[in-house]
Amino acid sequence: MKKIFILYSGVMLSLFAYDSYNSTIKKLMNEVYTTPDLMYSFYCKQPFRKVIKDGKPTLVPLKHRAFDTHTQNGKENIRAKRIEWEHIVPVENFLKQIPECRKPSGGFLDRASCAKVSPKFKKMLADPMNIVPAIGEVNGERKNYKPTGDKIPKYSKHKRCGIHIDKETKRIHVSDRLKGQIARTYLYMSKQYGMKLSPQERAKYQEWNRTFPETAQEKSIKSKKQASIKKYKNAKAVRQASASIAENTKPKSTSNHTLKKPYKTKLTKLTMSITQKALLKGSAKGLIAGVSQYIPYIGVATQIAWDAYIGYQLEIHTEKIKINEQNIQTNRNDIKINEQNIQTNRNDIKINEQNIQTNRNDINKLVEEQEILNIKIEKNSADIIKAIQLSAINKSEIELLTKNVSDISWDIKNLKTEVEQNREDIHIIKDTEFQIGINKLNEYYQTDDKNYLSQSISQFEKSKALFKNNIELVGLIDYYLVITKYEDYIISTKEKDKKHDFNKMKESYKELADLIEQKPDMLGILNSLYVAVGDLDNEKIQFFKTKLKQVTQKVIENKISQSKFDDALDIAQVYTLIEEDNNNIYKKAYKAKQDNFDKYKNFTSVENALEVINKNQNTLLNKMAIRFFAKERSMNNALILLKTKRLDDENLRIKGLVCIYNYLNNQNMVKQIQQMIQKSHNYSQKMKDIVLNLQCQSK
Repeated sequence: MKKIFILYSGVMLSLFAYDSYNSTIKKLMNEVYTTPDLMYSFYCKQPFRKVIKDGKPTLVPLKHRAFDTHTQNGKENIRAKRIEWEHIVPVENFLKQIPECRKPSGGFLDRASCAKVSPKFKKMLADPMNIVPAIGEVNGERKNYKPTGDKIPKYSKHKRCGIHIDKETKRIHVSDRLKGQIARTYLYMSKQYGMKLSPQERAKYQEWNRTFPETAQEKSIKSKKQASIKKYKNAKAVRQASASIAENTKPKSTSNHTLKKPYKTKLTKLTMSITQKALLKGSAKGLIAGVSQYIPYIGVATQIAWDAYIGYQLEIHTEKIKINEQNIQTNRNDIKINEQNIQTNRNDIKINEQNIQTNRNDINKLVEEQEILNIKIEKNSADIIKAIQLSAINKSEIELLTKNVSDISWDIKNLKTEVEQNREDIHIIKDTEFQIGINKLNEYYQTDDKNYLSQSISQFEKSKALFKNNIELVGLIDYYLVITKYEDYIISTKEKDKKHDFNKMKESYKELADLIEQKPDMLGILNSLYVAVGDLDNEKIQFFKTKLKQVTQKVIENKISQSKFDDALDIAQVYTLIEEDNNNIYKKAYKAKQDNFDKYKNFTSVENALEVINKNQNTLLNKMAIRFFAKERSMNNALILLKTKRLDDENLRIKGLVCIYNYLNNQNMVKQIQQMIQKSHNYSQKMKDIVLNLQCQSK
């Protein structure tokens, strides 16, 4: 408590400060918050300036981005555009501790009524040490909530102001920047006015006071408040003392001396001056009591009082000079900014003048071109007349050409039909050729007749050519796999053909690897290949598996570089089919997806969330965005995301759709979803019960 007394001893004089709350506000505006370095709002550290609006001085924030542009009633939120005066210790907290302010029927009086019946409350209400500037909408939402040191949530509405207003617990979470001054204000109000604090509150504020000492700005504001209070008290004391002296120095009827009119005038001036000097030296009472005894020494006393008066006035004018110098410096800065703006405007004017000159030149050119066109029109008029005369002759020719064009269009249509038919025929032919090759191979196995082998190879070459010409990569894959299995059989059963057939098989797979590398971005093809090669002899096609791994790794890296993390992870899972003992590629893809989520998961706004999910293919971010949209009441965006984006969580999708349609009061869609789930065999009975009885949070 000793430390607290020392800390606040400098502000004890505010106990008998200004007469009313309105007086306090005027003094704070005109004598305390007058320089740019102090003109910042308490919570948000938002700079503000004093302007004259409707003939009255008003404080307005600079460059403040409103938290809510409109109120709940749809009206413009004007409190976001003004600075209000905030009590750090809410008025309601100490009003309830004033016995005179309790109503006999229960409840409490309002502020104005309480101030009339309780001088103590009136002083507490007007105490400048408890009043700071704050943005109006923040002041309104803070209400009478008490401060707490709990952590501010990541997505708090007022996080940039260093606070979080929790309407459920009716508490305001404050950052370390605010804790020190808030604690000192609560302890000061408790010591000055006996405001009650619980032991837990007092211990908390004492700890904050020790941990977060006064800043330079807080000290400067406190010093200016003290100076303003002192000035106000001195002026008030002079007025009271002057009135008392004038009353005490009236001539009594029993007096032996009668002052003439000139001496009465001098006496009045003397009492004023002596009072001022006495107040400055702290001995007003003695001088007031004995002033009438020194009337014979009017000359000397007047000189002493005059010197004191001059000193007092000098202090006042010195303070005014300081304020004027600060205003002059502010005006100079404004002048510099205006000069810079003027120079910028001049540059813009020069650019505009150049553009105007360019436009004039362009107009002159257009005029010249128009004149040339007019001459050409006149020259061509005769040709037009001749053309009209010839048009009758050419009419029959045009009709003939039209008929020819119609015939050509019909021929083109017939050709397109033939092309489509040819494509179908080619598809049938290649399948037929391929099947004939397989049949010839089967006859070769049974008869060992090499003529069948030659015929089979010829048929396979024909079908392969058809596959290549039509760029049917999947067909080629099936072709090569069938050929490989048959060649593998030949190698194992026909030792005499081993060398020839193995080389041919190897060449086939090299050709297939080259084709895949030309078009690697095909997850379905890679999946088919991984499944197929698992049935083949690893030693015989090891070179192909190596090539396939390289292509797959390249595809995964490309997907990660394109921010398509879900595709990368899907391909990595396919890769593990032939690399069961080595899941490094899968770990790499999973880590890339998780790192991407950690980097962007803290959305700052609805616009930021939309930008992130559109640039990144990541189911983790999609889920986070849905929750963020719901919290920000951006239900349409959440709905679009649930309908269009991949989530890998069908339960979350269904629950989200039901809750959002409930929020939008679209019961028809809710019923349709519930009916669809009940009829579907893809959902468990538990999920069906959850959807029917789902209780969605209203917040």
